Amino acid sequence: MSGMLLFWIAAALLIIVSAALVLAPLRGPGRLRSRSESDVAVYRDQLDEVEQDLKRGLIGDAEAAAARTEISRRLLAADAARDAEKGTRTRAGTSFALIMVAAVPVLAVLFYLHGGAPGLPAQPFEARISKPPEEQNIEELVARVEQHLRANPEDADGWRVVAPIYARMGRFEDAADAYGRLVDIEGPSAELLASLGEALVFADEGLVGDRTVAIFERALSLDPTLPQARYFLGLAAVQEGDTDEARAIWATLASDFGESSQWGQMALRSLAALDQPAVEAAPGSAPAQAPATGPASEAGQAIAELPPEERAAAIEAMVDNLDARLDAEGGEVDQWLRLMRARAVLQQEEQATDVLTRALSAFEGDEAARDRLLTEADALGLAPSED
Repeated sequence: MSGMLLFWIAAALLIIVSAALVLAPLRGPGRLRSRSESDVAVYRDQLDEVEQDLKRGLIGDAEAAAARTEISRRLLAADAARDAEKGTRTRAGTSFALIMVAAVPVLAVLFYLHGGAPGLPAQPFEARISKPPEEQNIEELVARVEQHLRANPEDADGWRVVAPIYARMGRFEDAADAYGRLVDIEGPSAELLASLGEALVFADEGLVGDRTVAIFERALSLDPTLPQARYFLGLAAVQEGDTDEARAIWATLASDFGESSQWGQMALRSLAALDQPAVEAAPGSAPAQAPATGPASEAGQAIAELPPEERAAAIEAMVDNLDARLDAEGGEVDQWLRLMRARAVLQQEEQATDVLTRALSAFEGDEAARDRLLTEADALGLAPSED
């Protein structure tokens, strides 16, 4: 009984401390961070990422300068918006936060009383990861390596072990970070850069962004024959609407490696997809066309092997996921353009128009971005809604 009493005392203390931490920022006016403040923080982080990529040799001086100019312009716009918002913020979120602070502990206790088991013995983290490796599951093994890397961040062998495991687990952002650490420690190599680029593609839900394109191009500058980088640059061309460029890249790749290799087979399959109905080659369908080689490609290979109807449904689901992410978190203009093209290629005109309208609203005041959106919409036969 004493153990149960201690458990509930500890739970009550944790609830009180958690509630205090949540409520602390709500004291006094103007404590809630506005969207423009968040944008300012994001753009500053992006500037830091550009500097890190330049130091790693992932991008050149010209690309870095262009990225700095674009991000700085957006930072200035967000900073101006933040200043304009001062004194006009509402406190609508405060009441909601207070309700949640009261409701969440009550609901948590009710759920725990229904399905919890406070009498079970403790399973300390240290004890679990100290078990012999053959008795540990994959999560415990990864935790063991992570603990080692926190103490030894310059251990290249540790990052080399955990990077592909992260990819197999679907933790693509962690995989990209691990490959980036290897690049920092060992210097850029064609293979490391290609693995970093592939992890970034999957972390970005199949989109080959400008930064990732620069990484693949850097990999090819070190090894012009590297099939992985060539394949994804072809995919980037598809996502930009340049199917002729993609066809040339994949045709050369298939010719160089032949049908007996996995990369040659993947290039041939992608070339065939370009001649299929539009839904088969929808932008954003990178995982459906991803090569069958490498740990980060297993999910993509599974989708590629689906029957046509199921594969089309999987591709549409990926496009829906990208749509939901951009709607909730926003994104770069290139991401909105790709989503709009994907909707149009899937013959979802109404949804494509909605994407255009939301994107124009997101980039209100950014005439360059709006011009790009309207130019692409005109090419696709779309017009923004009048709402």
